Amino acid sequence: MKIATTKERILQFVEYQGISKQKFFQQTGLRRGFLDADKLKTSVPDTFVANIIATFPEIDAEWLLTGRGNMLKNENECGIAETNQLRNRNEILERQINTLIEALKELTITTKKLRQTEKTY
Repeated sequence: MKIATTKERILQFVEYQGISKQKFFQQTGLRRGFLDADKLKTSVPDTFVANIIATFPEIDAEWLLTGRGNMLKNENECGIAETNQLRNRNEILERQINTLIEALKELTITTKKLRQTEKTY
């Protein structure tokens, strides 16, 4: 029984995602050639693994490193991470919206003052 290397599992994940190696390299910031056929038996630096997991939080780290378990985290784990990301984005958007609302109020007041000034002249 052939045991897949970490790089071979990365290739499996890339294929599963339906993206090209080039797109994978762009998304992760890893260098081209990392997954060339002649380099599949070489080890993967921990910083590369960290980049992959950060870019694709749905990938199961244990599977990536050892081949044990499932390629993807269970939906519950992914859902929690996605929920936290969405919550953070929503908080940022709410702050931006509130800032825009305040700016619009100030603009409305200024516009009214200008119209009143124009009427007096």
